[in-house]
Amino acid sequence: MKKIHFASFVQHSPNNQYPIVWRHPRTRRGFEWNRPEIFEEIAAISERGKFDMMFAADTLGIGTTHGGSIASSVKNGFIGPIHDSFTLMALLAGKTKHIGLGATMSTSFYPPYLLARMTATLDHLSRGRFAWNVVTSSSDAEAQNFGLDKMYSHAERYERADEFLELCYQLWESWEEDAVLEDRENGIFADPSKVKHINFSGKYFKSKGPLNVTRSPQGRPAIIQAGSSDSGKDLAAKHAEVIFALLPNIDTMKAFYDDVKGRMIKFGRNPDDAKILFGVQPIVGETEEIAHIKRQIVASYGTAEIGLMILSTGLGIDFSKFDLDQPLSQDLQTEGLTSTLKMFNKSDTLRDAAKHMASTGALSMVGTGEQVAEEMETAMREIGGDGFMIQSAFWPSALTEFVEMVIPILQDKGLHRKEYTGKTLKDHILEY
Repeated sequence: MKKIHFASFVQHSPNNQYPIVWRHPRTRRGFEWNRPEIFEEIAAISERGKFDMMFAADTLGIGTTHGGSIASSVKNGFIGPIHDSFTLMALLAGKTKHIGLGATMSTSFYPPYLLARMTATLDHLSRGRFAWNVVTSSSDAEAQNFGLDKMYSHAERYERADEFLELCYQLWESWEEDAVLEDRENGIFADPSKVKHINFSGKYFKSKGPLNVTRSPQGRPAIIQAGSSDSGKDLAAKHAEVIFALLPNIDTMKAFYDDVKGRMIKFGRNPDDAKILFGVQPIVGETEEIAHIKRQIVASYGTAEIGLMILSTGLGIDFSKFDLDQPLSQDLQTEGLTSTLKMFNKSDTLRDAAKHMASTGALSMVGTGEQVAEEMETAMREIGGDGFMIQSAFWPSALTEFVEMVIPILQDKGLHRKEYTGKTLKDHILEY
């Protein structure tokens, strides 16, 4: 069995995707989520655990779907506020040495040249440890912040994203690897014959190039993708080095894994060249009883309002108007995150779905260090690989407990690295 890849999941917000972190009694009192220290500590813990990367999700607007206003999002601190993830990772590049750093940027709103320039620069500053999480965005609230009345259709978003990536590749490659000479004797900084215009002209984007940033340490930043619709899985299979999936159980994870790896082959890629990381929320205790008490506390903060707000934001449907005790229809028409519906069974009521989304949304693994390590080993064996994206319900102690109580057991079993062997994020990804 191959070693397990790990990444830590954060948002530059009061919460960690689910709006309970700031309220949880074990979240450090007085921590300032809008200051660097808490994220520097999370990065240090992740690096101590020899994780591949630290990844920050992001969005570009406060949700208005639930109840038709921003009130619920602002009240609960759910994507309102959320600060910029790229800026956060730029700061952390100077505070870390080994761990990869992933930030989220939207193909629907960033100009391709600007994004290619920013990401290549941060790949330089991090010495080859940067990853771009490619999102298309999904909400009208985001679109309206950028002068649009409505968001592009699901199909158009992914068509634009594919072209956006192709343009970025050409910009990143507009400087050949050996273009920079720094020949002081002859006064030649770079060979002009190895820096090229790209003259890109597509359906959505146009750019002459070349990029005015030299080729970065990884050649281009690593690509993360988290779409779970057919279009999203195709985009991930074609482009990504890291694929993030949030699924409710081992069976759905196995089906997703086999599907995406098969799509990679269809696109002419080696399935080992991208690692699929499944979102999990490990809650670890010195005893099994202590761990389950911690889980109960997490669940107690998940109100129906919070869960409905999360579903409304993700799917673009105002669930405040729905009957909580009716089944959550799998046939709802949405241009939002269509994969969210697949997390639930046809028999699940809207109340069931709201409760799940409010407290975690991810698969919980609860128990002692030994139990969680065994559950992770079993899951990877049944799924086929590759690893987990760790989501914490309280900061920073949940991650500390995982790193101190689970990681050493996996290392002793030969299922996780004891030291970093490579220099770049792609080195970590391709190590095993």
